[in-house]
Amino acid sequence: MKPAKNHPWRYGIGFTGPLRYKPIDDSEPAPVRILSAAEIAELGYELILPNVEIMRARRMCQQHHPDKGGDATTFQHWKEQLDRLRRRR
Repeated sequence: MKPAKNHPWRYGIGFTGPLRYKPIDDSEPAPVRILSAAEIAELGYELILPNVEIMRARRMCQQHHPDKGGDATTFQHWKEQLDRLRRRR
């Protein structure tokens, strides 16, 4: 989505470069806590999401799409699965 024509970023107001959550020189603590690999594993998540799962869910969505003669409930299940996988990426 493009910013509006009168958006401050277009005029450089208050925006001097890439947006950062944490200063480069570590002078201030980050407002967002960054989890370590061990903490992520302890929560039961993986750092790397295999693209194979996303491609499988996408293929199943295409096969079961109601416009192509598929079942709507099966399509909805795979669509939700695909959305969840894409959010984790």
